[in-house]
Amino acid sequence: PGAAAGEPGSGMVARRVWAGPEGASALSSDGRYLSHVDWSTGNLALRDLVTGEARPLTHKSSGQESGEFAVSSVFSPDDRQVVYTWYSKDQSYDLRLIGLDGSAPRILYRNEEAGYPEPRAWSPDGKYILATFSRNDRTNQIGLVAVADGSVRILKTLDWRYPGGISLFSDGRYVVYGFAPQEDSNAHDIFVLSTDGSREIPLVQHPANDVRPIWAPDGNRIVFASDR
Repeated sequence: PGAAAGEPGSGMVARRVWAGPEGASALSSDGRYLSHVDWSTGNLALRDLVTGEARPLTHKSSGQESGEFAVSSVFSPDDRQVVYTWYSKDQSYDLRLIGLDGSAPRILYRNEEAGYPEPRAWSPDGKYILATFSRNDRTNQIGLVAVADGSVRILKTLDWRYPGGISLFSDGRYVVYGFAPQEDSNAHDIFVLSTDGSREIPLVQHPANDVRPIWAPDGNRIVFASDR
């Protein structure tokens, strides 16, 4: 801060913190921890980006032996828990919770008809998890999962087309997501959906493919990727 243009420290700087394997991962709100899948075992792992230390959060035998593995994960607002998708022995996907110290693991949501549930964000008050569900009937849904009891409130049911990225507003009142309105086109537009189900509005309508929208911290703008 305060450096003149072109001087060291000015502008945006990229710094490699870990050259890990490809795959879904999540960053804690303080930027210290990274949750990811250890594909050598299938366990969900936690990496400390300050010390470089890594440890498993789940404990299982190798993926070849048990057939179970973790997938996507998201930190809670207080960075004390992680919600993640888990592929079970019965060949179905669950949403599960676990503490950062490995404590209190539990199945939050299990429904074989829901197909593949993926956690996307945690509400600021820590009471709900925004998730998408790829159902066995080939429909996709956006919903809120209650942390207390695993009950689900569906906000939007889509057809076979999957949302192109999804984000929760900082006060938890709105969801922004990308979706291709034309079945014969991969060009996504961006929509805003209220979490109380009262309304939905198209925010970005353009011939380009606009995907992966996220809210700016102040809630007044949305950043998204586009091929325009």
